Amino acid sequence: GDVETDQLHWYGGRMLCHGITKENGDHVDVIPEKLLYGMHNTTKRLMENGRWAWHNGLFDIKWFRAMGIKADVHEDTVLLSYTFNENGGYHDLDQVAQHWIRAPKHKGMLDEYLPNKKTSYRVIPPLVLAKYNAIDLSKQHRVLKPMLAELQNHPHLTSLYRTLLIPANDFIAEMQLYGVKVDVDRVKQNYQKLTDELAGLNEQLQVYARKHVGTDINFGSPKQLKDLLYGKLGLGMMSMSTNEAALEDISRKYDHPIVSLLLDYRERIKARGTYVTNLIDFPNPKTGKIKPGHMRADGRVHADFKLIGTQTGRLAGAAPNLLNQPRGEMIRSQFVAGEGKIFGEIDLNQAELRSLALMSGDPVLTEIYTKNEVSIHDVTTGAFFAPKAEVMKGEQAYERVRMQLHLPVGTEPSFVYGQAKMRGKAVNFGIVYGREAFSLAKEFNIPVDEAQRWIDAWMDTYSEAARFIAWCRNAPIRKKDLCTVF
Repeated sequence: GDVETDQLHWYGGRMLCHGITKENGDHVDVIPEKLLYGMHNTTKRLMENGRWAWHNGLFDIKWFRAMGIKADVHEDTVLLSYTFNENGGYHDLDQVAQHWIRAPKHKGMLDEYLPNKKTSYRVIPPLVLAKYNAIDLSKQHRVLKPMLAELQNHPHLTSLYRTLLIPANDFIAEMQLYGVKVDVDRVKQNYQKLTDELAGLNEQLQVYARKHVGTDINFGSPKQLKDLLYGKLGLGMMSMSTNEAALEDISRKYDHPIVSLLLDYRERIKARGTYVTNLIDFPNPKTGKIKPGHMRADGRVHADFKLIGTQTGRLAGAAPNLLNQPRGEMIRSQFVAGEGKIFGEIDLNQAELRSLALMSGDPVLTEIYTKNEVSIHDVTTGAFFAPKAEVMKGEQAYERVRMQLHLPVGTEPSFVYGQAKMRGKAVNFGIVYGREAFSLAKEFNIPVDEAQRWIDAWMDTYSEAARFIAWCRNAPIRKKDLCTVF
């Protein structure tokens, strides 16, 4: 099956036609919009009986489920493509068909009707759209057979496709259709709060502009900001960027109060634009034109979740991206549980390090996680700051650590150990992703040699895990395959 629609989202839109093919893809039946909606019971019987194959069926089945029809994904050529190659940019049907069956591309046949990406498919003549839909279906049907045949040669990939990706379609479709409730009053309060704070920060920043430039400037303009920061204040060279990383570098070197003000200003600009005004309809303060938000008439956002959006297998999100909402209460509180329900957050405790213990068989890591008598962060911190890998305690350990961290005499022990533990955590969680000394040195403002000493101490303490990491890194050079537990 393959559905053509008048917009990208199922809410407020309609299916324009639904193509179906069986046998060998030579013949395609295309059901027009009028029949799809006008003969609901027939459409329901059709969709709820039999096994369905799609290309990106997560998109298609939501349109039927919004009508109360339980459409399912049994095979999916886009998920098969992702199973074989998790890199982005290879999963469009034209590309998949060209790769697997050397089929010519056909997407261009609609170009004359679509002046831009926002143009609805509704402007396309029905017979033209039907032909386009039929070619889609014919291609999809013809690539499915060789893809499934190749899957049989890879038991690991068969497991990934059958037990993880295909069932995930059903779960994600239901999640998107259900949506998340928005607290409109809280969104408006946050907008006003951030707007007031931005006005205050802008006024503090303009003090520097008036003093050194002679007039107010636009702090959103890189050119004007460069002139102030680098030209007038001498905090860097004109060739430097004004992005967040550059500002943080300047902050470490010069400790000028304007930099912290700028970082605060940027943070609130992003919070307001990315996490607040995109939820509900807001008027543009300059033009008065309404900028539509993502909340629908049911008071919920029905965000997109993409199974094939990353190389690592993590979900990707959009419209809005609910996967990257800041942890602070202000933004999180904009989403609320429905009547009689609550939100629950489930966290995997040190999942990466437990996985590393399991896969590497490292005796020290394994003992930490099977006995549960001591924290891995304490063991790691002991390896950094104590003579041996031991948990730090007592007055001698405190004094040794305080001196190594260059903290003043009399600093509270809880603060000393807290600072030490922060460094242990950074290495523990970073090492499995290949974090190196330069990155640690930058975060903690220490010499690279000292950061390398921490990494070396970690490798000595968890020597089998270190060997396993090295083995994984060298596997591609030795032309070895690496298969995850999935």
